[in-house]
Amino acid sequence: KTSRIPGPMEPVERSANPDKELKERLEALGPDGKKGSPTEIKELLDFLQNNQMRKPLLVVKYGKRLIDNYPGTLGDDVWEMREKVLIAALDADEKKTAEQMLQELDRQFGRSTKPSLRLERLRATYHEACGNWQSAENIYKNVIMREDTVNPHAIRRIACCYKGQGNMEGAV
Repeated sequence: KTSRIPGPMEPVERSANPDKELKERLEALGPDGKKGSPTEIKELLDFLQNNQMRKPLLVVKYGKRLIDNYPGTLGDDVWEMREKVLIAALDADEKKTAEQMLQELDRQFGRSTKPSLRLERLRATYHEACGNWQSAENIYKNVIMREDTVNPHAIRRIACCYKGQGNMEGAV
């Protein structure tokens, strides 16, 4: 199996009993999770995604293990894995890991004069998770909405920033 994400029209292989299969996969990786090969780890992460299982701690643990110990097995997908680990780390409140992933993505994609909207959205999400509402709002307004003035994601996130600051009137 590869770690390729199925396209929108491709069928996704889902497990009939995902909880049971997850338990078996984790047992195969050993009690500390260090027994598995890079292929088994990739298959575990694909399994979580294909079965829409929200397990951010597992994504952080095993995604980071792939990045740190087997980056060559990921090829160019290492950047997508860094993004997944960043989002999972924010979900799991592991800010240090999220910051590390963001810095690596920034080193790779943040050097151009025109910032990557995808990277800027991740940066804003990181600021929101850290409670830096003004920084997140500035990114949404000054970078993302400059490119797309009616970007629905940015508009919703700006409202969340206002709400996070206790400004319910601004959120509406």
